[in-house]
Amino acid sequence: MIRDTLLIIDDSELDLAILNEIFKGLFRVECVAESRRGLTYLHHNMERVCSIVRAAWPPKSTILDHKPEPETPKAPEPAPDLVQIFPQGLPLAGAQLLCRDWADKLGAFYRLRPSLDMDAHRQLGGITTLLAQCYTERFPEQGPTQEEAELMGLAATFCDIGLLGIPDHILEEGEDQDGPDAQLYYQHTQLGYDLFRQLGEDLPLFQYAAEIALWHHKNADGSGYPPDAGAGDIPLSAQLTRAALRLQRYLHYYRGCADGTERVLRTLKGEVGTVISPEIYQAVELAGDRLQAVLRNT
Repeated sequence: MIRDTLLIIDDSELDLAILNEIFKGLFRVECVAESRRGLTYLHHNMERVCSIVRAAWPPKSTILDHKPEPETPKAPEPAPDLVQIFPQGLPLAGAQLLCRDWADKLGAFYRLRPSLDMDAHRQLGGITTLLAQCYTERFPEQGPTQEEAELMGLAATFCDIGLLGIPDHILEEGEDQDGPDAQLYYQHTQLGYDLFRQLGEDLPLFQYAAEIALWHHKNADGSGYPPDAGAGDIPLSAQLTRAALRLQRYLHYYRGCADGTERVLRTLKGEVGTVISPEIYQAVELAGDRLQAVLRNT
């Protein structure tokens, strides 16, 4: 099957690598690092695109009206592998910069899908970080380190990245839909998992991102996705993200209420044993009033 072509022009090798990994499962991706080469590629390989753009603008007013380079175009160079870019691993400061930049770029794609909101996903990342920190306070021997908690929060920001590959009419119905479309909707968990596995399992950021993408719709009682796995298989990072998603939903629902945080905690307590585990709820309880600080800063 011939797939549509996505041309990415960016002077950052890292950005090309990331965007190539995101979209190579959906498109035939061509990456170029220089605008002239991108223009040449457009003229020689995407003449229908050129015609549509020209038709929408006055004559001679677009960059596409410039003549391409006379030389025979070279094939675009493949985007570099991220493991080659980070041979010594990715420190926390680097991961923070990478995710901030990545979120900014993905925000442009998210704006084309009305049901996706990058600001909400940034907020989710902040809530997940707080829950991971509180989990360690409550269970110091089995909780993540401070750096691991930060990485889990960064990774949670991209838990729904696979939704970019889901058709609009299915995406708009959301996670509560029934019927065969529900199965298609939840394919986004596998799409996200595959993406981050390809980016590099040796880097903790992408390891957390992969497991969160796959498991963030799995409940403590074993229901949810993936359906063929048990509750005991859910990674801690995904359990924390699942709780953060529920927190975010109820905080939005009870916003404006003077006792909003208390209502959220009571609602989540009713989900202990089904959606979240007792241990995760203890972390939620410990987060308490600190949740409002996270919401203000994201």
